[in-house]
Amino acid sequence: MGQSVAGTKAGHVDLANTEIEIRERTMAQRVDLTFRFLAARWDGIAMYAAIGVVPAMCGNALLLWLLDPEQIWLEIGWSTTWAMLLYLVWAQSPLVLAPLVLYLGAVLFRQPLQLQTVLRDMRQRLWRQLWVHGVVRTHLFWLTLACLGYAGHSADLCWFAIIVGLLFAGIFSACRPYIDQIIYLERLPLRIKKGFPANIRQRSRLLHYANGAGLGNEGVVALALSGIVFYGTYALLLWGYYWLTFNTVTQHWFNVTLFAVALWLVLIVTTVFRFLGYLDSRIRAEGWELELRVRREAQQRAAGASRGPRPIAVTDAAVVASREPVS
Repeated sequence: MGQSVAGTKAGHVDLANTEIEIRERTMAQRVDLTFRFLAARWDGIAMYAAIGVVPAMCGNALLLWLLDPEQIWLEIGWSTTWAMLLYLVWAQSPLVLAPLVLYLGAVLFRQPLQLQTVLRDMRQRLWRQLWVHGVVRTHLFWLTLACLGYAGHSADLCWFAIIVGLLFAGIFSACRPYIDQIIYLERLPLRIKKGFPANIRQRSRLLHYANGAGLGNEGVVALALSGIVFYGTYALLLWGYYWLTFNTVTQHWFNVTLFAVALWLVLIVTTVFRFLGYLDSRIRAEGWELELRVRREAQQRAAGASRGPRPIAVTDAAVVASREPVS
């Protein structure tokens, strides 16, 4: 992507040449900007999201079929398949939506972005994401337990792993929502290295602590936004499915297609919303808006000085004459 989209100093990017105006925004303004940005950039968002979402949907469908080829869960309890798919999608979303995060960063700072660059960046940072999300956030452990329970048709084990895994995912998502932006946009290492101002852990702690009071509000808004988008999308898909087939929605193919589409659409919207939250956090923490104001004022003064003294016009002369002391 050429230059780094972030770095830890504002000087690494051109703050005066951005797609979105660099200024602090309220939560309501961020929600509004999320939908306006989705409407304005829907084609690029759809394309870069599809890079990860389409293979993930196919892989999840294949995985669920391999774990339960006879579809016994449809007889035991189809809700387990839905819960399993929900956890799979949420746990995979950081890696699956990495192309979208890179696209958002490139669009914001108007940098060129190519598919081969996206794939290269994903490959270079794959182990960092697996470590952070799979090991530190324990998704690999709970996913493995859930798959074992699903394959063995053990509802207790499967539901236990899913519930605990979703609980961990929710906590980390609320308290550390910008970790993927730090990994992909700031390009920091897992360990402290020469030439880097910090590692991922230090940067995450600094950025999230600086915005600790706002993270709770942002998490509540993200949850509400997710519910609205999901149930709105799911209702439309459910109505269309029933109108066309007049069947219930417990068929396996519905779980791995339309239900999964609704889940991924939610995560795409919240990814854009979280990205704007990350941007706002950096603006507040690093004083980007203030820096821009200082730059503009300095440029205006420099432009005024280069033009020299302003000649006195007729109106100015009249004002000067009127201010002369009366003899």
